[in-house]
Amino acid sequence: MRIKFLSLIVSFICLSVGISACMDSEDTYAYSTDASIRAFGLDTIHGRYYKFTIDQIQRLIYNKDSLPMGADTILDRILIDTLTCTGWITSGAPQDTIVDISDSLDLRAAINAPGSEGIKLNSHAADGTTFIYTLQIRVHQQDPDSMSWNRLSDHDPLTLTTPAEELKLQLFNGELLLYTSADELYGHDADPLSSGWTASTLQGWPEKVLINSLLPFHNKLYVVTADGSLYYSADGRSWNLDDNLGGDIVALVANFPANPVSSMDETLVAIRTTAEGQQQFVTTTDGLQWIEGALVEATFPTLNLSHTATTTANGVGKVLVVGQPTAEDQASSLTPWFSLSADDWAPLSNNSDSGLPRFTHPFITHYAGLFCCTGGDLSALYTSQTGIVWTESDTKFRLPDELAGQAPYTLLSDPTLSSDTKRDYLWAITAQGTTCTVWRGRLNRLGFASTH
Repeated sequence: MRIKFLSLIVSFICLSVGISACMDSEDTYAYSTDASIRAFGLDTIHGRYYKFTIDQIQRLIYNKDSLPMGADTILDRILIDTLTCTGWITSGAPQDTIVDISDSLDLRAAINAPGSEGIKLNSHAADGTTFIYTLQIRVHQQDPDSMSWNRLSDHDPLTLTTPAEELKLQLFNGELLLYTSADELYGHDADPLSSGWTASTLQGWPEKVLINSLLPFHNKLYVVTADGSLYYSADGRSWNLDDNLGGDIVALVANFPANPVSSMDETLVAIRTTAEGQQQFVTTTDGLQWIEGALVEATFPTLNLSHTATTTANGVGKVLVVGQPTAEDQASSLTPWFSLSADDWAPLSNNSDSGLPRFTHPFITHYAGLFCCTGGDLSALYTSQTGIVWTESDTKFRLPDELAGQAPYTLLSDPTLSSDTKRDYLWAITAQGTTCTVWRGRLNRLGFASTH
């Protein structure tokens, strides 16, 4: 880097002032007091220009959008392509020298500098005023498009009283509730910083319960039994029979969130068998009165259902459902079903090959802007932009390899609900006998701070 010494520049300025004074001693010259840096920018990194913000109150220069992981190998020799000020800029210690932006600079000392640390840029005005700015360059320490998984049970163990044949993890009232095929519950505070699972015995827990049918609705949890009964709980621990719908319930399908665009209230969707022996969709917005809907097509799944709620481009609510394929469904791949109204359902594709394997015990969620689906032996995770065509995700966006072949298992998506509780976690729990393995993962970029 070419450097010109400050003393030489100052001497030149003093000489110029002296000559001007001799030429016309009666004139009064007012030198600029403006020492502000008004613009700063670096050369492109991996072909992209990253904008820098200047906080004039704190004299801080930083980039809100972090540079990609590995950018430190570029910042060791990079050009400053924009540095706008009225006077001149010096930097360095112990020798303060003029910054020459025509040559490449080593800016590694500014990378992720904490507090008030970083590279100091001294901006000088012609009248001697000096402002000291701090340059801090944010660089991602993780690949934003990769999943990071933590095996939480290594330091926060979970041991069951009775070996489980099935597992169901449910997020409810700020708690993670793990149900098993026995009449016991394991609760855990959903706060990411909390630890400790608490076992409790369920009261009124029905026999022959289908724990994979668990759904939240109107601050209650609902579950169906193999004999067609519906039960509810306000706390997840004490259960009561709900006879408002009557018997012959086949499945709980989905919970539609309230949607102001379509003027739709929160709606619970179920399937029941009619007196004529046909399966029919039924819906409720209050849990008391149920409205009869369309008949259920033979290929609509009713076992091990999983659903995810999202919105269309114009803001209308949309729910996708997958489930274990029926005997009548002879398609070569699994096809999600969707609805915009809760009482009218259709397959997302009439093509027999969506690219999605015919998973047993499938799980679907809308995560990081994509529909994600897995199941079976958990050896692969599939993604889709629309839910119509699916492809296996790459090696960055995957489940932990240790999950493959583990059973029983349960998966859960834990979304961010407010700006002060950044979550967007995916949970996975497996059981071997009475010992559970608990995993929590997140796409790295969903955990990054969005602002300085």
